[in-house]
Amino acid sequence: MRCENCNRGSFQPRVVISSIQGLLRLHHGHGTCNLDSSKIQQVLTDGEKDLADYATEISFLRSKILFIETKMENLRNHPGRMQVSLPDDILRLICYKKGDIVPPLQLSAVCSHWQSIMMSTALPLDHDLFILRCLSIRPLSHSVVQLYLERSKEALLDVSVSTRWNVVSLTGKRNHPAFQPLLDHSHRWRNVQFNGREALSLLHETASFYPALKSLGLFSDDLHQPMDFGVMPKLHSLTLYGLSSPLISVSSEAELPVHVVHGGVQTLKMFFPGLTSLHIEVAPDSPSEPWPATAMSAFFERSRFNLTVLSFTGVSMILLLHGITLHFPVTHTFISTLHAFQPNHAHCSAARLLPNLERLSLHARSEFNELTFVEMVTSRWIPDATYAKEIGVVCLRRVEARIGDDEYIGTTLEMTVDAKKLSPLKVLEQQGLIVDVINNGKYVEID
Repeated sequence: MRCENCNRGSFQPRVVISSIQGLLRLHHGHGTCNLDSSKIQQVLTDGEKDLADYATEISFLRSKILFIETKMENLRNHPGRMQVSLPDDILRLICYKKGDIVPPLQLSAVCSHWQSIMMSTALPLDHDLFILRCLSIRPLSHSVVQLYLERSKEALLDVSVSTRWNVVSLTGKRNHPAFQPLLDHSHRWRNVQFNGREALSLLHETASFYPALKSLGLFSDDLHQPMDFGVMPKLHSLTLYGLSSPLISVSSEAELPVHVVHGGVQTLKMFFPGLTSLHIEVAPDSPSEPWPATAMSAFFERSRFNLTVLSFTGVSMILLLHGITLHFPVTHTFISTLHAFQPNHAHCSAARLLPNLERLSLHARSEFNELTFVEMVTSRWIPDATYAKEIGVVCLRRVEARIGDDEYIGTTLEMTVDAKKLSPLKVLEQQGLIVDVINNGKYVEID
């Protein structure tokens, strides 16, 4: 017999109560001398197997019930969500999404109704509505650029312009009919990326003050010029990538957490006491150079920042780093978040953590909740591939729990695990799940 939903076969009991009662009835009044002990032992063995199969069936049905209840809860909430998802509202929401394309003009060209929606949608001043991306300075329609600048009112702009490194420089294109309007609205620039020759010169010539600029990326050949960051009071991210080996003078960045990337920098002297995150990356095609230990030490000593994130890419300096071990407690809340169905969350599928988890290793030194651990592992044991795909969780294949430690930071810790509370894992172990529980350095037998 197979389940009509998941095509999962149900087991057939090995022991039938009526047959046992019949056997006892035949020997009633004759004592136990004529009873076949091998038959009795076989019945007991089969009975234990049936109990294990019943436990597995109950666990599977509980998982199925929880899944159905989740779908039912989502279905209850679905009509309410659909009532507010009207077409006009969807169109207006699209106007507020930013991306690499410009959807409002495309949507307004569909029909007169859509055009009226697009034109009647007010663009708020505090919303970064548009990214005007010009991948190459071609004869773009001046009217299109002008329309966006007018419709966006005073909303901040994200601008990306590239000449693809052709002969003509960015400064040579500043009078282009599609480019000039952007330069005239430099006071609205929020995120800017210039890719081409003389990008820094263009930045210097366009305006003397950029009040809203927060992020600046320059990919150019003229980065040897000094940069005055005083004209960019809100700047917090800077990306530089040049073809030359410039001397960059940073004079007014004392309190800005700046992100600097430069492929050919020779001298970079900075003072950032407010720096919290630092990433150092060496391009794969860069020549092999020794790690500038003296310069970096001077930079750290000079700035005296409270660094929370330090990352390296393409830098071979493992031997220079001290071993760092971070200890996070394996709490009841953390284990609960690994539950496949998240029974405490209204929307289970959205809150599910690590859906592709196949192997899990936990090391608990301060606390360990056996029942929560068993519930989480049971919810993750879904050997039926069809059912696992339906609920969106990969079957857990191996789990290891280390509880306690012989020695931790100079102190011997002892934690006792209640093996009886872990007994439900025995059934899963018999079905193929690899379970290792190590308590104070010794393996725990799960009965």
